[in-house]
Amino acid sequence: MFRKYKELFGNETDSDIVWFAPSRTMNPQIPQRAVDAAMAQDPQRFAAEYLNKWRDDRSDTFPADVIEACTDDIYERPPQPFHFIFSLFR
Repeated sequence: MFRKYKELFGNETDSDIVWFAPSRTMNPQIPQRAVDAAMAQDPQRFAAEYLNKWRDDRSDTFPADVIEACTDDIYERPPQPFHFIFSLFR
């Protein structure tokens, strides 16, 4: 998602768009009290969820360049038999 954001946000030449806004801007029917309660519970997590802020609480452990180097553009991977069998025995 972040890759798409970097590619499309502010890009006036692409036909695709990215909409980057807080949850209540996109859906005003979300109760403010729900957002407030969630923010009181875990500000970092729910700022990403409701306020549309990228998480930076993990950046000291996982810098963005390291994460990008470990990811690829594959949308979906087929199931692997070994992983299924292994998960049965956990």
